[in-house]
Amino acid sequence: MSAVKKSTVDLANIIKNLKLSGETQSKLLQFKKRSDDAKILYLKAQEKASAKIDFAAYRSLLAGSSNKKIVDELETYLNAFKPKEDLAALKENLANLSKFEAEALESAKLTEKAVGEKLLLLRSTISNIENAIPIEEIQTHNVYKADPDFELWAMRLNENGSIGRIPGYEQKFKNLDPLS
Repeated sequence: MSAVKKSTVDLANIIKNLKLSGETQSKLLQFKKRSDDAKILYLKAQEKASAKIDFAAYRSLLAGSSNKKIVDELETYLNAFKPKEDLAALKENLANLSKFEAEALESAKLTEKAVGEKLLLLRSTISNIENAIPIEEIQTHNVYKADPDFELWAMRLNENGSIGRIPGYEQKFKNLDPLS
């Protein structure tokens, strides 16, 4: 374990700085929880492994007894014991990590694509705003060009005589109808 470089990652800071949300955020938080649980289990296992049995104390308790041989046998057995490596569990964990990594990469690519599309849309909007005609300079042919249906709507209002009923219209513009 000494060959592994220890480093800490502040996932809360990463989520905040990158403004992550949705599935990406939940996957990172799930990963952090699993990582924290694994660290706790590892520390508990280290504590148990570092516990030393005082065989001398047991020998002194059994000083006049024939059970002293049992303590010697247990000590040799414990000193010779080497835990068996569980390669199946290791392979399963590595497979799960690979699967998680693939899902994270896929999700990151989708997020990158969505952000790229939004950036293009924003750039287009900014360009439209920068190139827009100031409102004071807009003429009717500009409006008709932007919305061809607007001319039909205005003519329909004029035919119905509704154009004068628009609130504030007569106050802002003179009534050009010679019959009124």
